Amino acid sequence: GSRYFLRLIGLYALIAILVVLGFLLLIVPGLIFIRRYFLAPYFLVDQDMSIHESMRESAAVSKDHAKSIWGIIGVYVIIALPTVIPLFGSILSAILQTFYSCAAALRYDELIAYNADGN
Repeated sequence: GSRYFLRLIGLYALIAILVVLGFLLLIVPGLIFIRRYFLAPYFLVDQDMSIHESMRESAAVSKDHAKSIWGIIGVYVIIALPTVIPLFGSILSAILQTFYSCAAALRYDELIAYNADGN
């Protein structure tokens, strides 16, 4: 995994810059960027792509499956809500995030299999 470290740092930095700029440009572009590049780290590591290639592939795959991507993001947001409760909320949220941490990788795997079947 260490051979992907610098590319992942670059990918996350570029996505963060795009999302922040998107939020500064009326919020909607930031939300679009979140959905488009949500799967980019999985493409980068799984298929050994460059930063640009992984972002392009993530945007292409997530375009037709936006609802399933937003479903994962929505659950992440719901899991983060208990953190407003002091101490207990943070512990509960950490436990829930641990259980749900593989959801994005599973969605990536499902979408790759779906696209490989030619659907």
